[in-house]
Amino acid sequence: MSVDIIIPAYNPGPFLLKALKSCVAQKYKDFNIIVVDDNSSEDVYRITKAVPNVTYIRNETNLGPGASRNVAIRAGKGKY
Repeated sequence: MSVDIIIPAYNPGPFLLKALKSCVAQKYKDFNIIVVDDNSSEDVYRITKAVPNVTYIRNETNLGPGASRNVAIRAGKGKY
Protein backbone atom coordinates (compact mmCIF):
# COMPACT_ATOMS: atom_id res chain seq x y z
CA MET A 1 0.00 0.00 0.00
CA SER A 2 1.73 3.12 -1.26
CA VAL A 3 1.57 6.41 0.61
CA ASP A 4 2.18 9.90 -0.80
CA ILE A 5 4.10 12.28 1.44
CA ILE A 6 3.18 15.83 0.47
CA ILE A 7 5.44 18.73 1.42
CA PRO A 8 4.44 22.25 0.37
CA ALA A 9 7.51 24.50 0.50
CA TYR A 10 7.91 28.26 0.42
CA ASN A 11 11.45 29.45 1.26
CA PRO A 12 11.96 26.48 3.61
CA GLY A 13 15.56 27.22 4.54
CA PRO A 14 17.30 24.24 6.19
CA PHE A 15 14.04 22.61 7.23
CA LEU A 16 13.17 21.00 3.89
CA LEU A 17 16.30 18.86 3.74
CA LYS A 18 15.74 17.76 7.35
CA ALA A 19 12.13 16.84 6.54
CA LEU A 20 13.16 14.86 3.45
CA LYS A 21 15.87 12.98 5.34
CA SER A 22 13.36 12.19 8.07
CA CYS A 23 10.96 10.71 5.51
CA VAL A 24 13.66 8.52 3.97
CA ALA A 25 14.77 7.31 7.42
CA GLN A 26 11.38 5.78 8.24
CA LYS A 27 11.03 1.99 8.45
CA TYR A 28 8.02 1.98 6.11
CA LYS A 29 9.45 2.30 2.60
CA ASP A 30 6.46 2.17 0.21
CA PHE A 31 6.03 5.91 -0.21
CA ASN A 32 6.38 8.72 -2.74
CA ILE A 33 7.62 12.15 -1.68
CA ILE A 34 6.09 15.10 -3.52
CA VAL A 35 7.52 18.57 -2.86
CA VAL A 36 5.54 21.51 -4.22
CA ASP A 37 7.67 24.64 -4.43
CA ASP A 38 5.23 27.51 -3.96
CA ASN A 39 7.26 29.96 -6.06
CA SER A 40 10.13 30.28 -3.56
CA SER A 41 13.06 32.60 -4.05
CA GLU A 42 15.28 29.80 -2.66
CA ASP A 43 16.56 26.95 -4.85
CA VAL A 44 14.14 24.30 -3.61
CA TYR A 45 14.84 22.10 -6.66
CA ARG A 46 18.51 21.74 -5.64
CA ILE A 47 17.48 20.67 -2.14
CA THR A 48 15.10 18.01 -3.47
CA LYS A 49 17.89 16.53 -5.61
CA ALA A 50 19.88 15.74 -2.46
CA VAL A 51 17.39 12.95 -1.68
CA PRO A 52 16.51 10.19 -4.17
CA ASN A 53 13.02 9.63 -5.58
CA VAL A 54 11.49 13.02 -4.81
CA THR A 55 8.94 14.44 -7.23
CA TYR A 56 9.43 18.19 -7.58
CA ILE A 57 6.63 20.50 -8.74
CA ARG A 58 6.92 24.30 -8.94
CA ASN A 59 3.97 26.66 -8.78
CA GLU A 60 4.51 29.64 -11.08
CA THR A 61 2.72 31.90 -8.58
CA ASN A 62 2.46 31.75 -4.81
CA LEU A 63 -0.76 29.82 -4.15
CA GLY A 64 -0.36 29.12 -0.43
CA PRO A 65 0.02 25.80 1.40
CA GLY A 66 -3.54 24.54 0.89
CA ALA A 67 -3.53 24.99 -2.88
CA SER A 68 -0.01 23.53 -3.05
CA ARG A 69 -1.22 20.43 -1.24
CA ASN A 70 -4.04 20.10 -3.76
CA VAL A 71 -1.50 20.32 -6.60
CA ALA A 72 0.44 17.45 -4.99
CA ILE A 73 -2.70 15.37 -4.42
CA ARG A 74 -3.53 15.59 -8.13
CA ALA A 75 0.03 14.46 -8.96
CA GLY A 76 0.07 11.68 -6.38
CA LYS A 77 0.14 8.00 -7.21
CA GLY A 78 -0.26 6.42 -3.79
CA LYS A 79 -3.35 4.87 -2.28
CA TYR A 80 -3.08 7.23 0.68
